[in-house]
Amino acid sequence: MGELYTKYNFDLNLVKRNKTLVVICMKYDEFLKYKEIKDLSIINLGLDLSRGLKEYPMEFRNSKVLDELTNILARAQTEHILVKNLDILFNPEYKLNILNYFINLSRNRLVFIEWPGHLKGRELEYSEINYPDYQRYSIDDHKIVVVK
Repeated sequence: MGELYTKYNFDLNLVKRNKTLVVICMKYDEFLKYKEIKDLSIINLGLDLSRGLKEYPMEFRNSKVLDELTNILARAQTEHILVKNLDILFNPEYKLNILNYFINLSRNRLVFIEWPGHLKGRELEYSEINYPDYQRYSIDDHKIVVVK
């Protein structure tokens, strides 16, 4: 189901037509050297989400993550968004399926995420197997485009 491209053969028009999440497995500025994307907001999620969550007492933050995340992304008034510094979402206490959240978001607008982990074969990994924040996603199980 998922597709794997290099930064050289990535087809922006195809992604727009198919309303597919784009997972960038490199620094976003390197990717943008090869693809000019107009009307793009770059969101520093780690910074913005931590600012929003600090307004809540510790015991309520887990229940407010999705609300704050949705508010942050809704404030971007551009047709395309690129989200970087996703690490905060991998906190095991938040119990989020990060990839599915962004796949759903990409149904309404073109979404790029800068993957903070590794691409191993056709799998996206975050952290290491023995750590509580470890997550692994098979490209073949998700409607995504991965750019390496």
